[in-house]
Amino acid sequence: MPELEKKKLANNILECLWPQGEGSPKPFAVSSTMFMRHGIWISLTKDEEAEFHSALDKLLGDNFLRQSYSKAALRASMEDLLVSLVRANPGRPSEDTVNDEVKTWYRKLKEAKSKTVTYFALIDKLKMVDDLQVGSALLEPFTETAVGKLRSHMFGQIDQVKHLNFEQKEETKRSLDHEYYSKLRPDECTCLISISIDAREVGRGLELALVRFREVVALLRFLSVIFPGANAVDLCHLRGEASPGEKWYFAHLESEASRIFNQDFARHTPLGNAQREKFDRVGFSSFSAILAKAADERSDVETRLIRAILWIGDAVGEESEDTRFLKFCIAVESLLCGRGDEPLASVLGERLAFILGSDFNSRRDIFKSSKSCYNIRSAIVHEGAAKQRRKIENLLPQMTAYALQAVVAVNHLRLEQNWQRLDELIAHVERLKFDSPGSQPSV
Repeated sequence: MPELEKKKLANNILECLWPQGEGSPKPFAVSSTMFMRHGIWISLTKDEEAEFHSALDKLLGDNFLRQSYSKAALRASMEDLLVSLVRANPGRPSEDTVNDEVKTWYRKLKEAKSKTVTYFALIDKLKMVDDLQVGSALLEPFTETAVGKLRSHMFGQIDQVKHLNFEQKEETKRSLDHEYYSKLRPDECTCLISISIDAREVGRGLELALVRFREVVALLRFLSVIFPGANAVDLCHLRGEASPGEKWYFAHLESEASRIFNQDFARHTPLGNAQREKFDRVGFSSFSAILAKAADERSDVETRLIRAILWIGDAVGEESEDTRFLKFCIAVESLLCGRGDEPLASVLGERLAFILGSDFNSRRDIFKSSKSCYNIRSAIVHEGAAKQRRKIENLLPQMTAYALQAVVAVNHLRLEQNWQRLDELIAHVERLKFDSPGSQPSV
């Protein structure tokens, strides 16, 4: 890609995240283009979406990248880049900073064709005596040697960073030792699991690795139940997924001369009066009032709202797009549907359309799109996610938006019309259907 095209690409990305010179990315809002990486959401307006697709088109115009990667892989990689820029820059960065990041990112895309990335995680409550190959994953005892290997390779990579002087490199190492490596203590009841993924699976490597890791853990749990002496309450698990510990994921990129280890560090969410003012726009105070009640004092609608919020909270924390998609579907279903509502996809689509839509066209679009989401939900449950991968990637932003918007809208209507029960919500939808000629979406 010519240098001029890289500069144009960088400008598209800059305007996508910080349009019209804004000092910081805008707060999260529901939109048609949304994605999440490493716990950070990106939500784009129509103008920002145009910049995003303009940047993506420039990537697809590069012959080498187009022949080496699918469009989905390039899009996922660009989403990763956007998130990394937001994490590294609390304010709008300079054009030179973004240009440098884009050049580095483009170079890594070209280099990745011949490389693999090996991902590591920890499995707690599993005592390894020897190394064991399970499918394409390797399980090793988590010894002092294993900790030292992770530490030395990360420190070796820090030594190669050209823009840091000696003192800065040593300070970075001390910080890593104090904040992170001090928590990685050898443990005979913890093991290290690793798997290599084609580096061209940019943007989804960690997700693919975690799918494999969870399959291994599930198999080990299955076997532990079959054989005598298993304790179903005390089963092995990936660290941080069934315990209060932090999630520890590492990756190293193998090339001719270097190995890189990275860690999914813990993040902290700021919360104060400024954030509360923003939260109140979508009902924070009323949600807080529900939480102040004992569970048995909440109305049916209040219980459904909190249940949906719990499912959404679980979904947001999921690395797997498949599981995230399912949990967003369950959130909407738990909010708008009751037992015996069949056919579920049509019933839910209709209620969602009349709760969120304002006219015939918007209701029709929501109805059709939500039905498609629920057809994919059924396919995932009955056939597995592999065959639905592309559809999940395309529909996840819509399902996310529907779940978030539905909670906000139902809460607003609950307060406005004093709803207590689900049948009052259903009656509201029925009135809209029959009081507005021609407004009912066709099944």
